[in-house]
Amino acid sequence: MSEELKACPFCGSNNIRPAQVESGTMCRNCGTESYGNWNTRPIEDALQSEIARLTAENDKITTDIRSFRMVEVIEENARLTQRVRELEEEVKESNGLLRSTYQIAKRDGKDTNWEAFRNQVHIALVRQHEQMYGEESEEE
Repeated sequence: MSEELKACPFCGSNNIRPAQVESGTMCRNCGTESYGNWNTRPIEDALQSEIARLTAENDKITTDIRSFRMVEVIEENARLTQRVRELEEEVKESNGLLRSTYQIAKRDGKDTNWEAFRNQVHIALVRQHEQMYGEESEEE
């Protein structure tokens, strides 16, 4: 026999030898004999084929899921990046407002110590809120 013999289908042993009868094969471990083709295992071969098919299908689905998830991650990253830009602009605007308020207070000869400055910023923000939303604030 030129073909390598498969393990015994019953006990799994690799101790397979030609049987006493011509063209037969025998497991020396459990005594199973075959007078046909020892390596012919139609059920096992069909199952192995189905396993290979399902494994390939699973690999494709896994790849598709990873691709889909990657699209979600990219979209979320773009959304967060845009939000960061918006917040950076708000910080610049707030800093500009603080600088302007400080310069106005300084120009008008107002007290520029921190407490006075904080109060003036508060007043300026209340006025800005009123202008933006047309509401009068209870504080001033």
